[in-house]
Amino acid sequence: MRKSFFFLFLIIFLLPRLGHGDEASHRGLADELLRVTRVEKTIRGYFDQVKAFQMALLKKSNSGAKGAEKIKAVQGQIDTLLDEELRWENIKADYIDLYVKEFTEKELKSLIVFYKTPVGHKFINRMPALMRKSMQVTQKYMKEIFPKIQKIVERETKKGESP
Repeated sequence: MRKSFFFLFLIIFLLPRLGHGDEASHRGLADELLRVTRVEKTIRGYFDQVKAFQMALLKKSNSGAKGAEKIKAVQGQIDTLLDEELRWENIKADYIDLYVKEFTEKELKSLIVFYKTPVGHKFINRMPALMRKSMQVTQKYMKEIFPKIQKIVERETKKGESP
């Protein structure tokens, strides 16, 4: 009985504490991988694209001199909001959580080793352009597919309306 109590004590109180050091190590490796792969820089680039996209939309909807003034005011507000809310310090922990959940410590170590190689550096440097080009390919196909999707939706909607 005493042995059972002792083992139960170990399981409940000590094992979680033993794993805590591993969690710190695991999170440290995830943080290192984020640094090595320059995720912060990549994210800033994405945010800049979002800003540019929003400004393009604003310019389309606001033409003329008054429109230009509105765009400047709105652009400043959007830039400030994004810069404050989406600072790397604010979102970094969430990114670390993602990597910790997806990769073991051993896998993170292997990824770090890879990304420190010349091929890994090349991959990191080319990834933003590859992502942009991949999106363009996807958009090309979606332009062709979207009218077909609309026809399906219209057809099925009409079926539901008829008695």
